[in-house]
Amino acid sequence: MRTSVFIVFLINVITNSRIWISLHKIGSMKILKEVFSPVTMMDEIQTKRLGVSLTSLNDSQADAVLSCISTMKCEHRSTVKLVRGPPGTGKTKTVSTLLCVLLKMNYNIVACAPTNVAIAELSTRVLKLVKEPYELDPGMRNSLYSLGDLLLFGNNEYLQLDGDLKEIFLDYRVDKLAEFLGRNSWKYYFISLIDVLENCVSQYDIFMENASKSESEAVKESGSGRCSGHSFLKFIRERFTDAALPLKRCITTLGTCLTADFLLQHNYKNMSILLGLLDSFECVLSRDDVVEEELKELFAEEVLNKNASLSSRGLSGNETVKCHSLDLFYKIRCESLILLKSLSNDLNLPGHMDTGEIRDLCFSTASLIFCTASSSFKLHSVVTKQPQLVVIDEAAQLKESESTIPLQLSGIQHVFLIGDECQLPAMIHSEVSEIAGFGRSLFERLSAAGHPKHLLNMQFRMHPEISFFPNSIFYLSDILDAPNVKDHNYEKHCLPGPMFGPYSFISVSNGKEEFDDMSHSRRNLMEVAVVLTIVQNLFKGMFFFSFQCVHP
Repeated sequence: MRTSVFIVFLINVITNSRIWISLHKIGSMKILKEVFSPVTMMDEIQTKRLGVSLTSLNDSQADAVLSCISTMKCEHRSTVKLVRGPPGTGKTKTVSTLLCVLLKMNYNIVACAPTNVAIAELSTRVLKLVKEPYELDPGMRNSLYSLGDLLLFGNNEYLQLDGDLKEIFLDYRVDKLAEFLGRNSWKYYFISLIDVLENCVSQYDIFMENASKSESEAVKESGSGRCSGHSFLKFIRERFTDAALPLKRCITTLGTCLTADFLLQHNYKNMSILLGLLDSFECVLSRDDVVEEELKELFAEEVLNKNASLSSRGLSGNETVKCHSLDLFYKIRCESLILLKSLSNDLNLPGHMDTGEIRDLCFSTASLIFCTASSSFKLHSVVTKQPQLVVIDEAAQLKESESTIPLQLSGIQHVFLIGDECQLPAMIHSEVSEIAGFGRSLFERLSAAGHPKHLLNMQFRMHPEISFFPNSIFYLSDILDAPNVKDHNYEKHCLPGPMFGPYSFISVSNGKEEFDDMSHSRRNLMEVAVVLTIVQNLFKGMFFFSFQCVHP
């Protein structure tokens, strides 16, 4: 008699197993000793202004950034820094600015958060700040810039990647680099364009000879007239496009996905210059005033030096004016060939790498790695630039036991915890674990122990009537309302009646709580009906505004 076996999914234990392993291993003991026995003292280092713009931050945000930077300069002991960010005070903005500043100072950092949503938001903010100078400056908008220092890894499905964030996601980066570091070597694309720029005339002659033979055979077979010839101008345009487009894609991919230090700074500069030259060459090649015979004569000449030009070959005045575009052709061709050959020889890049090797390359060259605290477990088994700092965003939502996973990474000297113990705690599924304090965060324990915290003291989100209650009860009235929320235009009256002000309590006395049919969650259908009615009226009254429905 056959017996059936059923498998029922209960819970994902990956994170808990990682916590268990982390608690039983000996990692970065210097930082753990600081965590277990924090020294309650203020920084002794005099803070100095950096050459980095912090003008977008308010005073408390800028002070938090500068205080953290001064801590990084203290290398004789490990430190734990707490930054408390109540709702709407720009906590993530402060952290992202701090990470950008530290990245420019060449620190190696691991940035964590409890959830995929939180780490995706943080990495999006940092990426935007890194790209901002290139997008705002018209002169830099089309220039090559590296994102190789930034690396985000984790579960693609849970991270819900969209837009630019894919550019720093590990799996996406590996796929992009595999095109040029995998089976098809990057050097092939350089050699192909060099061949076109040096030998296009001989290639054209061979092409025409073969075409002539084919046409002659066609005439004999059909008895019809000859086909029209293929001009040199059309030939060079097609060959250049066929070789230049994949090369530009190769240079852009390598320059974006790898760091400038790995490629070497002088090579990176030459790659950026070469992209501009290829665009200029394509633009001039498409002009209508190009004389085909003179163009063919130009391409037949051997490139001798980068300063060579047609005007230096003894042309008369009229000829010099007439050949201005050809002169430009000659200069661009010379400079392009010199850079192509230089990069082909100087770029010391591996070839024929498999995806595992490319993945290891991405980890080993990144300076700022984003991941969830649980996913940082992987960093114990891959080669990276040894990180000096762990930054944990939404630290009050991370179980203390789980925070040991990134804290035990080799080389960690400093830890910055950014959060707010008055907001949501860590999610605990077991009542026994909750009673035992398993959900307590490291941020909460250090706060209770009197560890100094830097407070972000200005909120930009809530109308003063809304912020008054949490500010007075939870934050001892230390939070200031920003000018934007105190402006009379900030208050929106979308529903009539005194009940619907900025802050309202609505009593639903006839409601009854009951359990959902499909789960153990509680529901109150009367409250649902009231909320639904309010939302429908809001939708009618404020179609062009946005609103959120928050529930337990």
